[in-house]
Amino acid sequence: MASAPFHNGYGLMTVHGIRKPAWRAFEMLASLGDYRLPVSGNVSPADGSSTVSLLATRPQGSGGGALAGPLGGSRRLWDAAGQSQGHVVLLLSNFHRNRSACTAQNVSLAVIHRSDATLPPTARAFRVDEAHANPLAEWHRQGQPIYPDSSQLSKLHDASRVRLAEAVPLHRLSPTQSVMHFTMPPFSVLKLEL
Repeated sequence: MASAPFHNGYGLMTVHGIRKPAWRAFEMLASLGDYRLPVSGNVSPADGSSTVSLLATRPQGSGGGALAGPLGGSRRLWDAAGQSQGHVVLLLSNFHRNRSACTAQNVSLAVIHRSDATLPPTARAFRVDEAHANPLAEWHRQGQPIYPDSSQLSKLHDASRVRLAEAVPLHRLSPTQSVMHFTMPPFSVLKLEL
């Protein structure tokens, strides 16, 4: 039924203007920095067997530097003075066009830095997945109303919003290397702010 908020139709929002998860993923992409940082490691598309992709950015003009990739190689993220080179934003996705090939992935993200670098204790994590920014789940909790009332629509809009989901600890492994560990559910997007 085309007037129902969710009817297996295409589009980034419902007929009631409720943003779907794909909208929120594009919203996260639009919030990235102006300068793309190189990444390395077992990430897609460099590693054809990986379902996890990583994009690292920072604001333009905040100095040189780069970031590490999941499960492997790392590059310098902090400058010679040990100061952060600007707000770094990472966008990760776990996706595969074959639904059965996409499973939850445990990710270890390594960062190489100067020994005198001052790093934040945590990264702010924003998620789009089954449990976060998912108005469809709220619609199911409401009993799948064909014509939601204003209160139901308000709850659907609220369920669609991306919020701070967690703080991911940044563990110092050595004077020059730190790591974050987290899980990427299947068909999910994760934005980390350092």
